[in-house]
Amino acid sequence: MEGPTFDITDTGSTTTEVYHLRSKDLEKFFFLSFPPPVIAHGSINYLPARRRMPGALGMVTTGINAVPLSSDKPGDPLGVDEDAEDGTYNDTYKVTITYETLKEFDNDPNDPESFLEISLTGGGQFISVPPGKMEIEANDVNDLAMTSSTANGDPPAGGVLPPEPNRDRVVPILKVVPTLEWQLKWKHAINPNWDVIIANLGRVNNDSIPLFRNPPKETLLYMGFSASQSYLWNGSRASVQPWTINYKFSQRLVTKGTHVIGWQHVYSPHKGIWVKVRAPDGGRLYETMSLKSFFR
Repeated sequence: MEGPTFDITDTGSTTTEVYHLRSKDLEKFFFLSFPPPVIAHGSINYLPARRRMPGALGMVTTGINAVPLSSDKPGDPLGVDEDAEDGTYNDTYKVTITYETLKEFDNDPNDPESFLEISLTGGGQFISVPPGKMEIEANDVNDLAMTSSTANGDPPAGGVLPPEPNRDRVVPILKVVPTLEWQLKWKHAINPNWDVIIANLGRVNNDSIPLFRNPPKETLLYMGFSASQSYLWNGSRASVQPWTINYKFSQRLVTKGTHVIGWQHVYSPHKGIWVKVRAPDGGRLYETMSLKSFFR
């Protein structure tokens, strides 16, 4: 009947079309536009793709507005009033369809990048370095002293002075350990594997996948998640309504020469270096998990 009309920006686009549908076809059109999950033998197989705009397959249905075509009669597209006389209700509807450029939900379970939205933040955490293990670079101290208005004496006669012991043993020294903070959003997660999602809390990776830019082992820590369930009017049973899950991971970015410092390392005040710790029973500081099977 109308359109298509376009609203295009540099961050996406929206398109609107107006259709003329028979009332008896309206419910079928709803299910075509927002199909429920396909369930076979008591298990969920997949979530079918939404209806797309004809001629523009990148435009996915995001909203439908349906009103009786004429204002002189109400509508009964769901057949609630079974005993109504002929001509009581509108036989046709005016349906306004909104499309947007979206990442579709018919995902490949073997490819997390096909259904996860990723955001990344660079940051860090502070650790306290024991001052007793530190030394002061004597040359740097002397150079700073010579630039001070209260300094006196002559500069050293060339050469490199040996480091001095750090006598400020009370004030702690703070060091920033750089990290990458990953947030991954999984929209329309059908029947999430909660046993795996919960059991992996506080674990580090024992493998590497491109999703996280191939991190070294034991440098990626699963910090937590938040989840909320949506209830859609699409014929689905309550038990298969989709979830939105937000995962949080923290990745350490520390190296010492050729050695990668991961979450199994702690800073040793006695040795003044990073060390791996182990419990008396042989256990590690963090249990490990496989990233390859985590998002299935």
